[in-house]
Amino acid sequence: METIILLLLSVVLMALAAPFAMIGMGGGTAYVPVLEIAGVGIHEASTISLFMIAVSTLSAAIVFHGKKTIDWRLLPFLVPPVAIGAFFGGYAAHLISAQAVTITFAAFLCISAFLIYKYDHSKEGRIHPRIPKLFVWDRSYGEHHYSVSLGILIPAVLGLGFVAGTLGIGGGLFLLPVLILLFRVPMRITIGITTVYAGVSSLMGLAGHIAGGDPLNIWIALPLAVAVFIGARVGSQMSHKTSLPKLKVAISVILVALAAVLLFSAL
Repeated sequence: METIILLLLSVVLMALAAPFAMIGMGGGTAYVPVLEIAGVGIHEASTISLFMIAVSTLSAAIVFHGKKTIDWRLLPFLVPPVAIGAFFGGYAAHLISAQAVTITFAAFLCISAFLIYKYDHSKEGRIHPRIPKLFVWDRSYGEHHYSVSLGILIPAVLGLGFVAGTLGIGGGLFLLPVLILLFRVPMRITIGITTVYAGVSSLMGLAGHIAGGDPLNIWIALPLAVAVFIGARVGSQMSHKTSLPKLKVAISVILVALAAVLLFSAL
């Protein structure tokens, strides 16, 4: 890849990393098509994207940890299932036609965007009444208090990790609306959790892609990783300066945009 193209890519991806980090997402849904437009093959683009997600989420997690919005005690119940799901999703990517899955989840994102936009964040902390109460865990972290139904959440995370690994994107894209709408986890805690979730998902998905034979061009991946690290640092700092109503709008807009990207890539 020519140096000028790599520099332009770095600028574009740095700009994309900021809004994704702001709401706890890795950004893989946008990274892959941008890399393809620059002439990178789809399988190589997926591995580079997953590598960049790992780096950008690390950058954002450093900031969110300092702001005490990553509930580390909840993460052990999320990390193992997402790691298993993402690895096998990445490994099976060659065997599964992702078109139907992509279209389905694009619709899911649009519906989630509408519901989050209409969401009353005063209900934070109370599990949705239609969610079965299986192994409920009451949590207190900083100034936030909430409950999660682990018996429902863990299987859901396993499935979300598999889909994320198959599509070559970070699982936070799907986990974020689930935590906010169904489990009503406080929005700032959700953003911190999904940031770490997306990082773990991307690492295991990357391992699965490599094990399945997809290449990782480190000479392209490294400079782009530096760019998204900087962008994610800026975005995560912006997140804590943004009010909850504005964060809600930002999440909704980005989910709709990502749904459009997913549909475009599937058609």
